[in-house]
Amino acid sequence: MPKSIRNIKEQFDLIFQATSTEELRTIKCAVYVNKNMGFVVSKLYIKNYFDENAHNQSLKMLENIQNSFIDLINQSYWMDDKSKMKTIEKAKTIDKKIAYPDYLVSDNNTKLENDYSAYDFNSSYIHNSFKIHQIKAIENFQFLRKAWPSIISPTTMNAYYAPSQNQITWWTNETIEKFNNRKQCFIEQYSNFSVPEINMNSNGNQTQDEDIADNGGLKAAFYAYQKWAKNNVNVDKKLPGLTQYSSEQMFFIHFAHVGCTRISISRAFNKILTDVHSLERFRIIGSTSNFDEFDRVFGCKLGQRNSRMKKCVVW
Repeated sequence: MPKSIRNIKEQFDLIFQATSTEELRTIKCAVYVNKNMGFVVSKLYIKNYFDENAHNQSLKMLENIQNSFIDLINQSYWMDDKSKMKTIEKAKTIDKKIAYPDYLVSDNNTKLENDYSAYDFNSSYIHNSFKIHQIKAIENFQFLRKAWPSIISPTTMNAYYAPSQNQITWWTNETIEKFNNRKQCFIEQYSNFSVPEINMNSNGNQTQDEDIADNGGLKAAFYAYQKWAKNNVNVDKKLPGLTQYSSEQMFFIHFAHVGCTRISISRAFNKILTDVHSLERFRIIGSTSNFDEFDRVFGCKLGQRNSRMKKCVVW
């Protein structure tokens, strides 16, 4: 688009995203290509940069976390045996897609060539944009529940889950009622988190699913790490300048560091209104305050500082 139109977008981003400068054209174009033809770009990236050992380690780590989550389900005293059994069955059938599909490391390019056979472009950007939208719509129907999802390529550093493939059925009415009571604790907790600069509170009802996922995910990851550390003594090395912290303390420090970010007032306002995730600081504070292992690791007494007296627990 011409500069006059891009200026309008810049003003919008300045207010709602707190960005003060337009993204470089080279970056914008690269992001566009990666977003729409990510698996072709990924093949080149994997060939030159990806560590196969890291791929295998990631698969093993996910397996450990999955097993820890199953342990948490077994320990959930509020669930009846039937609901536990069904939940564990589902947990065991989680479809794990880590890093990249195997065909991207193959010398045979037939699948890639077939997948991108419809990507026939010309010199018109608007024509190519419409073509991309048409192709993506067809792909979404063709690959539903069948193939590696086209929404996230190996060159994208993120995680996701598909709500359309996630259902709570099989559960008994009694277990569902207890689950609803427990999730209300999270709704109330996160709704009490406030951003005084804009005189707003988080919307715990809007963020409840992700909040529960954050809390359960932290626990599953921590217990998986504990088991790994027990079986890999002296592998986890201390970092210079951080030797005063134990390995378990470093686990939580790293967890907090992932969510350590600065955010503008306008961006915070927009996220509270529209995002299904809590603000980063609340994601960290909320999940650690509910975890008794965090209290133990840092020697916190119940109710002291970040230790929540009434801990919200689902898993």
